[in-house]
Amino acid sequence: MNKGIEKSTGDWIIFLNAGDYLNNIETLENIFSKIDLNNYEVIYGDEVRVSTKLNKEENFLKARDIEDLWKGMVFNHNCMFAKRSSLLDSKFDTRYKIIADFVQIFTFYYIDKKRFLYIPEVIAKIETHGYSKTKKAYLVRTLERYKFVKKYKNDLEFKKHYLITFINFFKIFFK
Repeated sequence: MNKGIEKSTGDWIIFLNAGDYLNNIETLENIFSKIDLNNYEVIYGDEVRVSTKLNKEENFLKARDIEDLWKGMVFNHNCMFAKRSSLLDSKFDTRYKIIADFVQIFTFYYIDKKRFLYIPEVIAKIETHGYSKTKKAYLVRTLERYKFVKKYKNDLEFKKHYLITFINFFKIFFK
């Protein structure tokens, strides 16, 4: 993704994975021609998850409150537009194999104090399969996120949230 940032030429960047696509042809027009974006570095919205294994079943997911980001992803990175200048100043941390997108968004919001704008619109349709949906990836992602966030938020609320998250993981995946 860092190479893509360097090679890009536009003002705003969105990252779509293979199998993901913008919601419809009006998505870009609805965002970039109808809203004053001068005061924001990050724009994010909702998603629809599409299952290619289940006959393209669609599941709408509303982005959650950005203040809850420390608990985990509150929106999919594929539903986020970021200013190219912000991405050039703070590239993805490639030490993180699964949560680089989370670390980037967390850094933008909590550390760099970038201004975010939520748009109540489906930005992209996201394919629901791949490595990141496996049990192993879920556990690795949660452990990496725990280690990263604890450097910045290590209070009782944080500890309680992650304790419950780990307990639920083991209940669900190891019945």
